[in-house]
Amino acid sequence: MRLAFTLACAGIFAAWPLAAQGITVGATIEKARTDLTAKLMINAAGDTIVWVSAYLDSKKRGQLVCPPPRLVFTPETYVSVLSGYVSKHPEGGKESLQMLNYVMLNAMLYTFPCRE
Repeated sequence: MRLAFTLACAGIFAAWPLAAQGITVGATIEKARTDLTAKLMINAAGDTIVWVSAYLDSKKRGQLVCPPPRLVFTPETYVSVLSGYVSKHPEGGKESLQMLNYVMLNAMLYTFPCRE
């Protein structure tokens, strides 16, 4: 748990200087194909959502997202989820990198909706 929190914080802090340079979510997705730091920022955003969803579920508050039970999330998985969402919702790719977590949340909700 501490490692996930540390990675999430590292992703957030790493994003600030890039956001100040006008980097967008879409540019970060492209950069993540060859740049480990960009890939890990996306991974931190995705992992945070999965951890929060699991926490809410453990407290009987429901889940935010409902991925298939056997899906293993990797940095590449999160890049693919985010990229797929942005291809269908281009406005997400135009957002500033500061909005990465918000766009990732929307991508995860879109890709892994919970059925009632």
